[in-house]
Amino acid sequence: MEILEKSLDKVRTPTPSDRIYKDECFFSFDTPESPGGLFICLNRFLGFGEDYVHDYIKKSGLSLFLRLRRTKSKKDKGPTATKVSRLAIGEPGGFTPDTLLEETNTVVLIKDGELHEFPATDPNLPLAIQMSVNGIVCGNSAFKQRELEREGNRWDGEVLNVSKFANDLKQCDSPVQLPHQGWKCEKCDLTCNLWLNLTSGATLCGRKNFDGSGGNNHAVEYYQETKYPLAVKLGTVTKDGKADVYSYPEDNMVLNPNLKEHLAHFGLKVELLDKTDKSMVEMEIDMNQRIGEWATLTESGSKLTPVFGPGFTGLQSLGNTCYLNSVVQMLMSIPSIVKIYENAKDNEFEKIKFDSSFVDNLDFQLCRLTHGMISGKYSRKPAESNINELDADDSQPGIRPTIFKDIIGKSHPDFSGSQQQDAQMFFLHLLTVLERKSNLEFPGHCLQFEVEDRIECGATGRVKYINRIEDYLPFPIPMEASINQPDVDAYLARKKAGGHDFKEEIVRPVITFDSCVKTFSTEEVVLDFHSSALNGESTFAKKTMRLKTFPDYLFIQMKKFDADPVTHQPYKLNVEVLMPDEIDLSCLKAKGGLQPGEVELEDSPSSRENKNTIVPDDAIVSQLASMGFSFEGCKKAVIYTKNSGVEAAMNWVMEHMEDSDFNEPMKEEGDGSASNEFVPSEESIATVMSMGFSATQAKHVLKKTDGNVERAVEWIFSHPDEMNEANNPAPSKKPLTDGPSKYSLQACISHMGTSHLVGHYVCHIRKDDSQWVIFNDNKVALSENPP
Repeated sequence: MEILEKSLDKVRTPTPSDRIYKDECFFSFDTPESPGGLFICLNRFLGFGEDYVHDYIKKSGLSLFLRLRRTKSKKDKGPTATKVSRLAIGEPGGFTPDTLLEETNTVVLIKDGELHEFPATDPNLPLAIQMSVNGIVCGNSAFKQRELEREGNRWDGEVLNVSKFANDLKQCDSPVQLPHQGWKCEKCDLTCNLWLNLTSGATLCGRKNFDGSGGNNHAVEYYQETKYPLAVKLGTVTKDGKADVYSYPEDNMVLNPNLKEHLAHFGLKVELLDKTDKSMVEMEIDMNQRIGEWATLTESGSKLTPVFGPGFTGLQSLGNTCYLNSVVQMLMSIPSIVKIYENAKDNEFEKIKFDSSFVDNLDFQLCRLTHGMISGKYSRKPAESNINELDADDSQPGIRPTIFKDIIGKSHPDFSGSQQQDAQMFFLHLLTVLERKSNLEFPGHCLQFEVEDRIECGATGRVKYINRIEDYLPFPIPMEASINQPDVDAYLARKKAGGHDFKEEIVRPVITFDSCVKTFSTEEVVLDFHSSALNGESTFAKKTMRLKTFPDYLFIQMKKFDADPVTHQPYKLNVEVLMPDEIDLSCLKAKGGLQPGEVELEDSPSSRENKNTIVPDDAIVSQLASMGFSFEGCKKAVIYTKNSGVEAAMNWVMEHMEDSDFNEPMKEEGDGSASNEFVPSEESIATVMSMGFSATQAKHVLKKTDGNVERAVEWIFSHPDEMNEANNPAPSKKPLTDGPSKYSLQACISHMGTSHLVGHYVCHIRKDDSQWVIFNDNKVALSENPP
């Protein structure tokens, strides 16, 4: 033990403000379950795998660590479990897991490259080390703490509301006086997951979860008998009067601003209560970490063979993150994108600071994720196993993209939460973040192409051409072009006649991809078009869209999600599209501007001054509405971005969706133009500049706040990152690539489910020009029947 004495002055015990990074390595994705375990610094509480701990010692001078190692092994499930009476694991009356988890924690001093290792439970360890080790082992990990903070005021992705029963809750006379600890369910032996009914004071256990965990439903059964509305989870009450409160009539977690008074009615003082049980958020997080089911796939009837090695690394689900995993796998299948981050890795790794800011460093995390995915280190076949005998859970550990999700979804109302999201929408959001926030080369350049819109005035025949940059090409699906409509009609007739007892494999309409291309290329009629050739009078116009350039990789969206033309509610088409392995889109090549014999349709002064003369592109509005946004909000977005494309409109939606009038129709009054550039007053600019900001930053923030200086000051302090970006000149963009119009199918993302907010996404990628591989979160296998 004497060798440890010289390092004691560097040992710290984690405080409540410290973050403990004990889930995975600072640089890699090594975890305590990796062969070498994870080394946690006893000073900075950062974790390092075997490959990086020595480099950390060299740069920091810190050499004392807690080494966490966990080994999983399966065991026989044994007989069917009896009814649960205690919330315990591996004890009589509790749950019996089918996995054994053996932990081996040691204190390690690394000196001159040599490891000196001591059992972490050795009572002869210096007290400072024992306290530090205990704080690390017992404290929440930094990742879990971040998730708790993010979800703390949400439940299932929704912000909690004050219960309508909170202010006028009737409580019984002569209430029972409860102790401040030692509670037990009144109808069984459970002593955890207990809920106190705030009307009667009854203490009962919670609901049973779908996997058998939880309680025995006694609290909800009591509500069904009494209709007493509110219950608080005992053991989650904090000294500031916050706790998990559930409203049975409102069927949701709620806020109760009068909780202190309601608890005092039963003799409970919040200042004497300790948090002893997991909150519902903590239980949900733990549940998500336990669930590892092989989701239902389009290839569920096939025995899939797992594959391992570089390029075959899976991404673990963080709970409804299959949309993110599928998009990332698809992008990482493009060599030019991988090259950007692999080339930048050494520089980003070298300059990173050893503190908690690494979780917010986008470029560092992009390089870290890319290297982890292509290295093959986290896609290894289990030792001494027969690959034909492996099941889904044995396939590979994969990578948990926790930090990546946090940093990409930061401050976003949808992608920062835990609900299922639309993969197409996330793809656009990801490209936007990478273009705006990253200092590295923009990876989406290989996907971008220039589009040419041709608009012809229906009355005069005059023509206008508009060019814009797009990241993907959306193809409509013409249901009327079904090649098996007689079979579909016959199936629907049999289904109607069979009623509730009808059981038959569904027959979907089958559409050819050529039909989709033909529909895309057809002229679209735009009604109520204000033509400058008619001095702004209303007429109709004919519109077509063509490609001026063909990118290296073309991202195609088959528009299976559409919006109802009356209610504007999104729905999914139940259809099968026959996608060929190779396509030729030469029929969509733009002619390149005004052609001989065509007369240009010019903008009139009146049309430039009146925002209402901008006719929103129905196709762009429909695409946004199919993502779940309101029709009026989508219409505004398209008008204010001057029909410049889905990505620009979606960015506008993201910035303005919290506006009080976002869902209201566009106002008719006023002659301000949507296309006019806002010009702040010189006085307002000078006022903001007097606070130490540049003229560029001042103009930027005043545009964001409609020239209001007071709002501008508030905006500055709530958007520091964007203020820094505003001061940096935009880098010059590379010219778009323009290649052949022929493409071969390399990857596809498939969705299973009736809505983009439910269901499951998987990704299929063609490897070595022949073999297809399915990526289903962290399950990676050879594909026998790609969709």
